[in-house]
Amino acid sequence: MGLTCPLALPNDENHEPYRGQFFTIVVLPSGCGGHPKAKPIIETKNATMLDSNNPAAEHVTHAAKLLTKLKKTGQKMSVSPTAARKKMLKDSLADFHDLRQLAMDQFTGNVNYLMQTIDQFETAMRDLSELGNGQVTVDRRRSAGPCPVCNHPTSYMPKHGIVECRQCTKNFRAIHSKLDASEGFGTWAV
Repeated sequence: MGLTCPLALPNDENHEPYRGQFFTIVVLPSGCGGHPKAKPIIETKNATMLDSNNPAAEHVTHAAKLLTKLKKTGQKMSVSPTAARKKMLKDSLADFHDLRQLAMDQFTGNVNYLMQTIDQFETAMRDLSELGNGQVTVDRRRSAGPCPVCNHPTSYMPKHGIVECRQCTKNFRAIHSKLDASEGFGTWAV
């Protein structure tokens, strides 16, 4: 159930496909502390986006940036040599800290679930860093080919910033999806 209304959009080419459409504003439950316990989501027949006028939007957007950065790091780790994986893990720990802090400060109504899932996400990242028992020397970050760990074909789409072994990142991606969902940070709408 929601309120259907026209939406004022910035006058730029990124928003042109949505111009003239009617949007339905749907309020989904969440635990964004300090704000009404709701995330306003704007839906159309073809698109869904976060209502940027809601005070919680900045926190959801911040979570989305952190989760995207961590996801890309995990994807790259899955096709990297061991030494590079160790460095990527070390560099990502500050982002996990920031994600936990954001959950504690701004998503208080859902903080227990978020903290547990962030811990699982970090464990999955650590597992990626240990793939191949620390013996991987092949680097697939800039080339297509089989995964250096499991020999499955890698996904290599540099134009979109995607390079990963989907077999090795299966658990990592599943946990990322939990954080991305409405029960998590709700970043799917960003």
